[in-house]
Amino acid sequence: MNLEIISGYVKLCSSSYPLVESMEEAVREYMINTLLKYMAHPLASIRKEAYVSLVSVLKSCLSFESPAQHKAEGIRFLSHHSLLWEVACFGLSSEVAEVMSGSQDIFNYLIQSRMLVSKSLWKNICMALLPILPVIQSYASVDTTLGKCLLALTDTHFDPAISRVHCVKGAMRVLFTSNREARIQAVKVLMTELNSFYLSHLLYPLTETRSYENHITNMEPLVREHMAESNQRAVLSEDSVTRVLRVYLAEEVEPAVRQTSLSQLAVILQNPHTHKYYLERDGLRITLDTLASSIAPEKVGLKEEEAQLAISILASLLQYNSNLRLTLAAEVNHLLTLVRCCWLYPNSTRVSVEAAQCLTYIIFDEISPKSASSTLSLPRTCCIRYKLPLRTTSYCDISSHRLDTPPAVDPLTHVLPQQMIRIFWNVSWHGKVEYLLDSIDKGSAHSGSDRLTLSPADVRSLKDSNTLYSVFRSLEKITNATSHGIVSEELGNLSAYSLVCAMDSDYRTVSTISWTTYFHRFLSVEPVAPTDKELLTRILSYFVALVNLDMPAATNNLLNQLYAGINSDKDSVLLFLLQDSAYSETTDTPFKRSMQNSLLGLLGAVGINNIKSVVDRPRRGALIRSVLKRLTMADASNFYNLASLESSVFTLLRLTSRKGWSIGCADLDSRSLCAQLIKALFEVLSAFHLGRQGNSLSYMGKGVLRNATLCLRHVIEEITAIVGDNDSWLTPWIEGSEGETRLEWLRSLWTYRDQEVRAAALGVSVALVHASRDLDLIFTSVTDMIHDAANVVIDSTECSLVRRQAVILIANLITGLHHHHLRNSDLSGKRQLVGVYEVLKSLNYFNEVFTILSSDIFMEADLNIDSLHRQIRPELGDSVCNVVYPTIATPAFLSSAIQGLLLLTKVLPSNTLAAFQETNAMQHLIGFFSNPSVKQWVGISLVSTDQSKLSYDVIGLSADIIGLLRSCVIQSKQLRNRSLSMVKAVHVTNILSIFSHPPPEDTEIRRAFLRVWKELFMYLTAQVHIDLDTDVCMERIILPNLEGSWQHFTSMSLLLLRMESEDDRMCVLEFWAIVLGLSYENEKSSKLRELLDTVDDAKSKAFGSALYSRLLPLYDAMLLRYADKDCVQERLALINCMKSLLAVSKTAKSSALEDGLVESLLSHIDSFIAKLNILSTNKLGGLSEGNTYLAELVVSIELVTNFILGSADVKQAMSEVGLANLMHRLWFYCESDVQLMMTCISALITYTEQSSTACRYMVCTSVISCLGMSTDKQQTQSNSLADVLVRLTHTQLHKMHINLDMLTKLFELMANFALSSDTLSAICKNSFANGFATCNAQQSLKRKPKVQAALTKLWIQFYLNLSYSLEGQKLILAVKDWVVLLISQLDAANDSIKHMILIILYNLSVGCRSKVLTNDTVPLAAVNVLENSTSSLMTMLYAVEILQALVYDSMKGKAVVKGLSIPERLEGIISECKQRQMRCDAVQDSECLMNSVQQILITIRE
Repeated sequence: MNLEIISGYVKLCSSSYPLVESMEEAVREYMINTLLKYMAHPLASIRKEAYVSLVSVLKSCLSFESPAQHKAEGIRFLSHHSLLWEVACFGLSSEVAEVMSGSQDIFNYLIQSRMLVSKSLWKNICMALLPILPVIQSYASVDTTLGKCLLALTDTHFDPAISRVHCVKGAMRVLFTSNREARIQAVKVLMTELNSFYLSHLLYPLTETRSYENHITNMEPLVREHMAESNQRAVLSEDSVTRVLRVYLAEEVEPAVRQTSLSQLAVILQNPHTHKYYLERDGLRITLDTLASSIAPEKVGLKEEEAQLAISILASLLQYNSNLRLTLAAEVNHLLTLVRCCWLYPNSTRVSVEAAQCLTYIIFDEISPKSASSTLSLPRTCCIRYKLPLRTTSYCDISSHRLDTPPAVDPLTHVLPQQMIRIFWNVSWHGKVEYLLDSIDKGSAHSGSDRLTLSPADVRSLKDSNTLYSVFRSLEKITNATSHGIVSEELGNLSAYSLVCAMDSDYRTVSTISWTTYFHRFLSVEPVAPTDKELLTRILSYFVALVNLDMPAATNNLLNQLYAGINSDKDSVLLFLLQDSAYSETTDTPFKRSMQNSLLGLLGAVGINNIKSVVDRPRRGALIRSVLKRLTMADASNFYNLASLESSVFTLLRLTSRKGWSIGCADLDSRSLCAQLIKALFEVLSAFHLGRQGNSLSYMGKGVLRNATLCLRHVIEEITAIVGDNDSWLTPWIEGSEGETRLEWLRSLWTYRDQEVRAAALGVSVALVHASRDLDLIFTSVTDMIHDAANVVIDSTECSLVRRQAVILIANLITGLHHHHLRNSDLSGKRQLVGVYEVLKSLNYFNEVFTILSSDIFMEADLNIDSLHRQIRPELGDSVCNVVYPTIATPAFLSSAIQGLLLLTKVLPSNTLAAFQETNAMQHLIGFFSNPSVKQWVGISLVSTDQSKLSYDVIGLSADIIGLLRSCVIQSKQLRNRSLSMVKAVHVTNILSIFSHPPPEDTEIRRAFLRVWKELFMYLTAQVHIDLDTDVCMERIILPNLEGSWQHFTSMSLLLLRMESEDDRMCVLEFWAIVLGLSYENEKSSKLRELLDTVDDAKSKAFGSALYSRLLPLYDAMLLRYADKDCVQERLALINCMKSLLAVSKTAKSSALEDGLVESLLSHIDSFIAKLNILSTNKLGGLSEGNTYLAELVVSIELVTNFILGSADVKQAMSEVGLANLMHRLWFYCESDVQLMMTCISALITYTEQSSTACRYMVCTSVISCLGMSTDKQQTQSNSLADVLVRLTHTQLHKMHINLDMLTKLFELMANFALSSDTLSAICKNSFANGFATCNAQQSLKRKPKVQAALTKLWIQFYLNLSYSLEGQKLILAVKDWVVLLISQLDAANDSIKHMILIILYNLSVGCRSKVLTNDTVPLAAVNVLENSTSSLMTMLYAVEILQALVYDSMKGKAVVKGLSIPERLEGIISECKQRQMRCDAVQDSECLMNSVQQILITIRE
């Protein structure tokens, strides 16, 4: 290795660096960086050569033999900051002797070179030394040359380049070193400065006879918790800091009050987020003035407490503010004041230590790297050499210029590779690490080779790295320990190993330990000696630490065992130690508090832990009884000990958090235990709030009140579950003392300064009101409570957690009033409800709630659920600043508010809906979904679980708003019209855009998503269902949104139909039933029908088919539950949905046909026919049972009707299975039930429509035919179903009181029969066609004109269908006076009937022209129609076609027409048409008619 290059490079730097003008800055930096790599090289020989070369060059340049200023310039490169920092941090502390001595020589020569260098160079050297003085001054000493030089730098007369501030700070740093003589010199310097301090004679003197050199170094460090990076914001607001500061600065305030306010400031400023409020109000000056006044002897005695608080505040400020440290470091007076405080109070450890901490922050801040948290961080060498009064982080552990170690030629010659080989060899040799460690303990471990034998260090590493082995080794040592020291040591090891398990998520290791076995002797024997109690305290502290490590399996295992041990021992040692009688006032005081805190912590963990054993769970009452004994009397020693009392109440809070906690107390029943606990908690509330008239300026006892109030709510819920709602225990707690209003003792807590106490107090009120819902204690006069609670809700400065509880209280009170009104059936309850409405209206409650809903204050993206709920409002009283403090309105609060409004719409609909109209409620509710933040929060729930609770609340709020919209739409026509008129109901589109994503996997978020869709389906159903003009709603809301979000609607529909809840399925069934039903009738719904049968890809099915596939299992499940009253609504909705779907969707029909729905339906109908047969034969069952069967038949036949609608394949399948035969068998029961008959006729109309096959089956039926019988083997029956229907129609015609609806359906069926030759024979056989002529004229005269006109129209429609076949025409011609019957209706009929009559005449003229010509009436009637000026063009064209049919290719027809002088009349008609053309009156119509008539004339004259 050629090391001469290093010395040559150092000389090059010495000669080249001074040439500043001729060198670039980058070249100089490169030169220094290269030299630093030599100085920090991992090889010691290179480092040694670099430092030796530097000292050699330094000596040669500063040689006294040939002094020259230009030669001394060669050391200028040593004044570079990076080079001196390397020497100070790593050279002086090097393990290489040559490097360490060389580093000392470098600083010695530089500090003593003032007379050998130029003034400018000396100034550069001083400026380079000043930044590293905090590092090198740790080497100050009177024994070494370097140490003496460093002490000289603390002298203010050393050199003008080193200011007085640097000298004083240097002397203070020397106080933290370990060299006593150096500290004495520093004390002398500081005493001189203190005595020369301005007005020092007015301060408390410091005598030089006292020894201060050991004062700082003997201090034990106080740990200051770091909170700067905490996500938790300031619990107290800016106004809170201002109020406390105002109390402290007030001149008229008593000293004790000022002292208390200063202590409150010290507590508040421990949170760094409050510092800015304090500093903005000149807090630094106030603190320094307080500190200066505390050491000024204006009054008798030192103000030690005031000084302590001021220094504590200053330490808190300096801990997180580097700018503040820089400001104080520039003032010598502030530094000397802190030194004086540190030495004035030698007996007060906290004052001295915190003053020393302030000094540490100030004098070492210049070498602390700047960071966002502004925390103090020092080089590692400073942390080692200085004895500091606080713990700091370190940096510069390794030089940043250090290169990687060059690889060795043979890596196996290094220590670490050899150790790795030995360990892996031995582990493999023994098979497992556990076997190896077991062999080592037994002394039988061998490796097969001496070279591979494990060293003691290897064995130690193996044992410490194996957590399982180490844990059980420590437990065995604890079990076999013979001294307290061994147990304490192993507890420390257990704590470390448990922490490792928690960090590695290794829960298995500590989750299987039998803790009670290893610690049995400590937990079962009462400790007597103080050392025993101290040891037990450490064991319990370890248990508490283990519980707090967040390892659920380990926590459950430990707590289950401890709980089982406590329950199994009647006189448990642990429970006994909770009492004061277990301790001696003289010897056990140091352990009492820590042990009881540990016990309470464990019991509290038991309270929230899920005890596995159901048998052990009821024993929790004994634990509560033991804790209750600590606060049953106000004169107990623990009652006014805030820390102890708060721990006890907090433990009670956790123990009572689960239901059923009051069971298991040996000497008390559940009710008595709850009563004692309520009484004790009420004493706490009375002592810490009610007894002091709710003093809101004190910060003492806030935790006690919060926990006591929350615990009280648990107790009330428990006692309500035990004794019921009508017990007398409620009366005193609701009514209060004489002269008090209801719940007066709780209502004072509604305005407490802490928001959690306010929320808990309102929660207790809610519990009490809910418990008394069946009593009349509280519901006789509640307007004042409603008024106070409503004020809380509309208070914009209140926390949302509190406002939500107030809303719930209002809802409970309204519900109670409503039940009271329904139970008593008097007007007082109604008046009370109206009074509640008037109170809310007077407070502008409705407008306030909707205004909050319209704001997006709760939608900030950087908020979490904790920041939403833990908010502080300004404290009660006059505000310092006239500033409004609006708090965040959380979605949970708004959701409760919306639910309260929904309750009001049900209880007082008219009043509430009127208020909604006045406040533009629909605009606010609908506008909520236009807020982009809502979509943002819903989107967050799909990609992140960090904000899942807040996203869940936002989704739940959306569902509640949709529910309120539905209620408004159903009950108020005005609000409904407003919802339809708002930008074409775009709110539904907004809802769909927000919730168009698939629901996430998270269970809670998924349920909330489905709830929104459920409410949306119900809202849309309500809109369509109550719409008088359904086309408007379908066109504005349903069709556009279905077409735009078809995929989302269909997927969510199928998903909700899979839910177990009936309500989830009902909303989808009702929606699709009504929408599909309307789409069949609406011509504009063709797109919807098309979407039903559209297939997106080859793998998926059309929605029509998919919906049917989902409905079919539900239908099969409901098929046999026709008499079950619990499923009536769902069954009806399911069948209606299937009916609408099968009527509209072709793919649904195909799927149903493939799945055998035809056979299933007809079998179901056949089974009910059989049941009716049995019922009628045996006369079993009652009328209700028969009605049930008939109703089921009606529903099934309606389903059949929609199934066969428009499908030839389904009709064919129905025919083959035997639908006609089934109808014939059913007809007996149709005659006794009109609704069943109407349903069957409708089904037959649909069945026979455009189906000759169905008509063929209709004439082949008989009452003895069975379901499924092959019909092709049957012949036409003489008494078929067709014959029955024809006769039924004939019978209905001759009744005096006609059922026009039934007759209309029967004629529709006859019209279908007329189009088939098979059924036409039945019409002919029964002479039905003659009925029009043979109808009793007297009956016709007695009927109403409208009824007779309707009958005439039915006959004409029937004749029209008959006229389309030759057989039918013959039947018409066979009717007596058929011409007179038809033509007589032309004059009185409307256009539609005229058209049918003319078409009948035309068909007869074409098919039976010769017979028609035998009667002159037909052509004359046609000409009369043409000459009638009131006839429409279409009517005239029909008449022209009749004449054309009569004369075309018929000499007889031409002769008849000529004989009737019809040509002349036709010419007159042509002349009239020409005149119309001249008048420009309907030119096109006249020309069309004229051409047709001319064509007839041409035909006649041929």
